[in-house]
Amino acid sequence: MIRVLVLGHNGFVAKHLVEYLSKKEGIQLSVLGRSLNVDLGNDIRQIEGDYTDTVLLRNALENQDIVYHLISSTIPASSWAKPKSEIDENLFPFINFLEIAKDINVKKICFMSSGGTVYGLQENLVSESSPTAPFSPYGIIKNTMEHFLYYYKTKYNLNYSIFRLSNVYGYGQDIGKGLGFINTSLQNIILKKPILVFGDGTNVRDYIFVKDVAKLLFIGIEEGLDRSSLYNVGSNQSLSLKDLLVIFKEITQIDFQINYQEKRSSDVQKVVLDNSKIIKFFPKFTFTPLKEGVKNTYNHLMKIIND
Repeated sequence: MIRVLVLGHNGFVAKHLVEYLSKKEGIQLSVLGRSLNVDLGNDIRQIEGDYTDTVLLRNALENQDIVYHLISSTIPASSWAKPKSEIDENLFPFINFLEIAKDINVKKICFMSSGGTVYGLQENLVSESSPTAPFSPYGIIKNTMEHFLYYYKTKYNLNYSIFRLSNVYGYGQDIGKGLGFINTSLQNIILKKPILVFGDGTNVRDYIFVKDVAKLLFIGIEEGLDRSSLYNVGSNQSLSLKDLLVIFKEITQIDFQINYQEKRSSDVQKVVLDNSKIIKFFPKFTFTPLKEGVKNTYNHLMKIIND
């Protein structure tokens, strides 16, 4: 039996990860978040509270083998004007978390990083061995947190799996924070609001369905407690915002309005992740086709908004 703790279990990706892990045999699952989730079964231990509460965190980490860290208090756009908040709200609490984890002998940390920001400006396909050159405070701190994981591995033999995610979309994303072009745009279409595009729409991203992400993050457990690794988590389904707009029109059959705004300095023009390393571990893995995922997300949002 492997004891697994998910930090930030009510977050977008975390909710799907918890659902996936709860169905796997041989896992004793615990979760920590600021609020309880009434939909979780009795087999899952729920801990309510703030991750920055040292006493609470120590109690939650006690006797855990693997901890999934899926917590971030900021987003790339918001951190652009407040770089200090990245240090105060993300980096310092993360180091405190690692200190406790190594003190009580947690075996492994699974950390959700950002493939969209840590590589910086790249023209070609980027692999895990590509140089990182983040220019946004969000990406700089994510990359710094990765390096602290290397440090704790070297000094204390605390193993890790780092997952550099591409652009995730699907059910349950909180678009109120300004994240998620696909989810935000589909909701605006349903509510008859214009779609907001920063720049000319030529920005290219790799998009991946959230349920696919949950399955791929399981590699942190499946590869074992004694191994450290770094993975890009993307689908190789990359396209521009303009291409996405065409797909939205095809799926919704609605003539929506598009408002083009000045390009944001915090946005990367192009990010396409090489996912061959993680797929080598799951050679039979099949990704949700982009059009299918967008259609499912649209139908899901329609049901929620119209109910």
